[in-house]
Amino acid sequence: MVEKEDIDYYGFKIQEGEYEDVIFFFGEVKVSENTEEDQATLSFKFQIDKGNEQYSIEELNQSHEFKTLLGDMLVTLLEGENNEYDEGTTDDNSQ
Repeated sequence: MVEKEDIDYYGFKIQEGEYEDVIFFFGEVKVSENTEEDQATLSFKFQIDKGNEQYSIEELNQSHEFKTLLGDMLVTLLEGENNEYDEGTTDDNSQ
C-alpha cells in the first residue's frame, strides 16, 4: 500500500511480475446485483499514478488484461474484508 499527499486513500504498488512497480488507486466501486439470475457485477474506477519500464500510464489505461488484473485484485481485497468482518463477529449468546 502507498500514500499520496493529494489523495485521501491508500493506493497500491504491484511488487512482482509483468506490472512490477506500477502504482494505482481504486476510485468508486459499485456492485450491481441481478437477483433473478443470482449474479452480481462489479464495476470500479481507478487511477494509475505510475507506469513501469514496460508500460506507460496510457498503455495500462487501455489494457483489458491490466483492467482484469485490477478487478481480480479488488475482488480479493473485498473478500478479505468480508472474511475479517465475519471472523470478528461473535454470537452474544455463546460463552
